Amino acid sequence: MRAHVKAYDSANPEGAAARARLRREREYAAGGSGYTDRDLQKLRFRLGDRCAYCDTPLGGRGHLDHMTPVAKGGRDDIDNVTYCCESCNQAKHAKTVEEYFAWRRARKLPLRAGL
Repeated sequence: MRAHVKAYDSANPEGAAARARLRREREYAAGGSGYTDRDLQKLRFRLGDRCAYCDTPLGGRGHLDHMTPVAKGGRDDIDNVTYCCESCNQAKHAKTVEEYFAWRRARKLPLRAGL
């Protein structure tokens, strides 16, 4: 999470709670079957515990990302989530995967092989 967001959340806990509530409501409204811890373990294994976008090793960490953002109609299910590094998660923000790949290519940033 970006430093300015953390600072804002610390100073404005009600605003942070409201933002979190709105996100949960969007995810619920998006539908989808959700996912289990086992689903997420399988996903991490398939990715080799590396970022889905830049191939950085995650070391058992990483961020869970909606490939098509919920705000853009993406569903909250296992077919629409992947693991990525913090840097990719923050840079991708509300972009679709296609938009994010185009953004990375324009900046000559590395992409995971096969993408």
